[in-house]
Amino acid sequence: MFEPWMLGMIEDEGYMDTSHGLNMRVAKYLAKNGSDDIGNDEFRDACIACGVDPDSITSSDLKEIQDKLNKLT
Repeated sequence: MFEPWMLGMIEDEGYMDTSHGLNMRVAKYLAKNGSDDIGNDEFRDACIACGVDPDSITSSDLKEIQDKLNKLT
């Protein structure tokens, strides 16, 4: 049985298909590139590679992804 803190860590690593989990998955994928300048096409490709519909990303999702990227790089 999972403890609540375990589920939070799993989500933070991008293994859950929640909004937060998907955002973390995209951020970790983009962080592997190491680029400070991410273009629209690169972002869309990263979303698709992570199983995320790029058209479903909201402005709050973008902020969460950017915040995670800032911490990872």
